[in-house]
Amino acid sequence: SDSICLTLVQLILLKVRENALPHQGRSSRAYQTFRNCQDTIEEHYLTLSSLDEAAEACHVDSAYLCRLFRQFAHQSPYRYLVRLKLNRAAELLHDPSVLVKEASKAVGFHDPFHFSRLFTRAFGLSPARYRALYGMPGSTD
Repeated sequence: SDSICLTLVQLILLKVRENALPHQGRSSRAYQTFRNCQDTIEEHYLTLSSLDEAAEACHVDSAYLCRLFRQFAHQSPYRYLVRLKLNRAAELLHDPSVLVKEASKAVGFHDPFHFSRLFTRAFGLSPARYRALYGMPGSTD
């Protein structure tokens, strides 16, 4: 049920994001570029580790990518990338057999302490505490 709720919340947020802009804003060339970049980052977030890598994958300049994300997502592309990684790590931590350092490495963080600090800042509790509260006993994900 947790994974179903998470999926539903993500779908609701996607719909809200889609409808947050006026129709003329959604048809602009800049918005289309933003959506393409957003889709690219969502598709490759596990292999991307920096703003420059994300910009290169999107075939745009990093400064332009930042402007697009500030205008349409109200956050930096790097923050968006990190949030995708942390959300995936949280999913991995639902499996009690996955160690925090394994989840960290799986989403592209080489320093588990840095990962832990970012995770704690994003979710309000440490990865170990998150797993203790939300991990599913006997899960084999």
